[in-house]
Amino acid sequence: MPGFSDRPKLADRLKGRDNNLNLIRMIAAAAVLVSHAFPIALGDGAEEPLSRLTGMTLGAHAVMVFFILSGLLIARSFDRGGTLARFVLARAMRLFPALIVVLVLTIGLGAIFTKLPLADFFAAPQTLSYVPRNLTLAFLQPELPGVFEANPYPRSINGSLWTLFYEVVCYGSVVVIGLLGLLRARFLFTLTFMPVAAAFVFSTIWSPAGGLAYRLDLLATLGFPFALGMLAYVWRAALVLDLRIAALLWLLVLATAGSIVFAPAIVLAIGYSAIWLGFVPGGGGGCSRTTGWAIIPTGSTSTRSRFSNRWHT
Repeated sequence: MPGFSDRPKLADRLKGRDNNLNLIRMIAAAAVLVSHAFPIALGDGAEEPLSRLTGMTLGAHAVMVFFILSGLLIARSFDRGGTLARFVLARAMRLFPALIVVLVLTIGLGAIFTKLPLADFFAAPQTLSYVPRNLTLAFLQPELPGVFEANPYPRSINGSLWTLFYEVVCYGSVVVIGLLGLLRARFLFTLTFMPVAAAFVFSTIWSPAGGLAYRLDLLATLGFPFALGMLAYVWRAALVLDLRIAALLWLLVLATAGSIVFAPAIVLAIGYSAIWLGFVPGGGGGCSRTTGWAIIPTGSTSTRSRFSNRWHT
């Protein structure tokens, strides 16, 4: 039985383009769809898969996967070199063209499903503001006039766009960390990572109702898996990819159930497992060149609430 030293390192696997990342993203996106189908069909407050078992919904698990892989790959992108302007342009081109297409198509589909006359629908202030408000990422508008108003979870469309704001904030953290040279300073980056982990633990017991505190809570929640992906990149030369390590991490999850470190243990196990599945058991079709996020027609405010309160019990 080979030892851990004989197993592949993440650095070796990152050199090529033969991986399973597209498959991992598709599975995660499907998990979000399944999870959000419950409140869409049954209304706000419907129990989503895994929420009772882990305190975190199936969709929240999937979002963790997205942010972990994003942290890993975005850190690599910045560290490969090039100008800051080129990095920012690359991120913008991955995000906004696809987002614009989705928002315009959503209005087109809204025109089919709206209960209003078409002239009233297109002239309504909510229709006119739908694209520009959602392009801000920070001041989202989930509803269109007359669309899905009688649904169990009414009016909200493309509610999953709320994660994009925090994704972009995390991109900004990569710029700061990269300019400080911490992507090539393993121990210094690890010291920087520790307060992020502490903030995440605190977020699991803090449940602000709204405002800036609510946004900071969500940033702590999503910033931790993103930073964990960055940590994996920084330690890529030493990070062994082995199924036995993944199994040990899931045993750690079981051992910490009910404790304050249960949530970080879950994210750590999810992150390592996603990276192992993404790079070890054979190649996929190459690194995805998509944005890495999914547009899901589900609730906005309530979805964020269910996500942010996943461990607040």
